[in-house]
Amino acid sequence: GQQEAAAREGELMLSLNPPGSQFASEGMRQVALAALKRKDYLLAAQGQERSMLICLHSGIGYTQSAAYLWVPALVHRLRAKGYTAAGNFDEARRETDLCWTALPGDPFVPIELVAMWDKAGRKKEATELFEKYVGVQEKLCETYPNFSGGHNAVAWLSACCRRNLDSAQKHALTAVKLAPDNAGCLDTLAEVEFQLGKKDEAITAQKKAVELEPKRAYFRKQLKRIEAGD
Repeated sequence: GQQEAAAREGELMLSLNPPGSQFASEGMRQVALAALKRKDYLLAAQGQERSMLICLHSGIGYTQSAAYLWVPALVHRLRAKGYTAAGNFDEARRETDLCWTALPGDPFVPIELVAMWDKAGRKKEATELFEKYVGVQEKLCETYPNFSGGHNAVAWLSACCRRNLDSAQKHALTAVKLAPDNAGCLDTLAEVEFQLGKKDEAITAQKKAVELEPKRAYFRKQLKRIEAGD
């Protein structure tokens, strides 16, 4: 839990190892993670992008092939957040377009940006962004109606963006029906119910999630928040 000390070690790794080395790359990644914790999104994007260059060496690569799609998309997502925080919405929208090109339908894009755009008075653009991405998840549900993860994704994305909550409730209930022992689906249902003003139903769903995974601190924290009406 000593995050500041870990960040200093990352800076030392970057300083003491030759550029392009595996250790310097890991140092850059640690610097990027520390920047992200400070909400310095542009520096975090730069660090993630530079740390990725090590994969240009033969014999060095990601252990999970999905990272070749996910990490570039992450870089653009961080830049979009950085430009949004700086009030540069032209660049922010350009980066969200690049996010879409890198990883179409990535739910983290609207989850992380819609609230920022709402707060900045860009509600129209925020809604357009949400609808573009939630449409991908809804199409998956139409194609695979028994895929609980797809229904859960629509509901969670809607809850995080505080949009389409009635539709989100239907998807959340479907997800729980298809996967009644999935604590994550119950957690999503609880959040949607809570945002709809159905506090008692939300508490019931969240308690079931806690019962299924009693060691998961996140679910207990969510229950406490919902019970407090926060």
